[in-house]
Amino acid sequence: MRNVSVVAAVPLFLAIHDPIEWFGAVGADRLQIGNESGGRRREALYRRLEGPHAIVGRTEMTPRCSRAMKPLPGWSAGSTYYFVFCAGIGKFAPAFLARRRFRRRMTAMMEKDRRTALASLAGIGLLVAGCAKNDADGAKKSEGDEDAVTANEDLMREHGVLRRILVIYREVAPKLVANPGAVDAAALAAATTLFQTFGERYHEQMLEEQHIFPIVRKAGGEAAGLVDALLAQHARGREITAYILDRTKSGRIGTGDARALAQTLTAFARMYEPHAAREDTIVFPAFKKAVGAKGYDDLGDQFEDIERRTFGGDGFDIAIDKVADIERRLGLADLNAFTAPAVT
Repeated sequence: MRNVSVVAAVPLFLAIHDPIEWFGAVGADRLQIGNESGGRRREALYRRLEGPHAIVGRTEMTPRCSRAMKPLPGWSAGSTYYFVFCAGIGKFAPAFLARRRFRRRMTAMMEKDRRTALASLAGIGLLVAGCAKNDADGAKKSEGDEDAVTANEDLMREHGVLRRILVIYREVAPKLVANPGAVDAAALAAATTLFQTFGERYHEQMLEEQHIFPIVRKAGGEAAGLVDALLAQHARGREITAYILDRTKSGRIGTGDARALAQTLTAFARMYEPHAAREDTIVFPAFKKAVGAKGYDDLGDQFEDIERRTFGGDGFDIAIDKVADIERRLGLADLNAFTAPAVT
């Protein structure tokens, strides 16, 4: 009776442990072999539970049962007790191993998910930090862009400095004719020297003649047709600059030189004003169009590097300070003095 209780406990344990798996399999098998009788029914159920492990002569144990146990005393290999016990072990062992494999897989998946989650959080942290840095850099860049000067803007600002020198030439010319001794020759020489260093050697030769004019000439169009005349005026302007410096090098302007010098100053201003106006409105826009957006930005940076190497800093600011000082020395600093009189 005790043996029967032990044997009956095995399938009972399996039913409690995994009722769907046990009763589902056994119930299905019983339905399929319900018309079989006695030993044939038991043998058929045995085969369905054990799968490929066939029974030979009703006394051979399956590999699982033979490895797990030996028949107990008083049991025949083909008895009902022995069959039920072996069937229980045969059913329990695969279920136990499958459950253990399932738990291992679930543990591995949970560990993988944990690592993936940590990696994702780390990636999100880096992404947020990168976005914050990009926002900060973008803000700085935007602030820098507001202060940045484009190539054409810089060229036209330089023309502004040169135009202020042309104003000096025009204002000094009639004073030379009226009273040469009243003109500060040193201040006039300083204005001409500034035009030579900032206008001719830097603006004309380093920027326009080496970079802008070749690009515009190659692109063709209206601007290309102006290049030869602009180059000729550059050359004539340098001749005039040399002449002015020669006549003012002694620190005073002689009476015999005053009228000729006055005419030269006026002629130079008359030539350079339309010269700069054509460059601002025709040549420089054509230059920008010819090089494209990226080329335009790159050349703007290159021009700035040339300017800083030439003057040791911001050449425009240096030139502005110098021309303002010259205007004060010649009595031309007050803008109100240039206001046209009322029409009568």
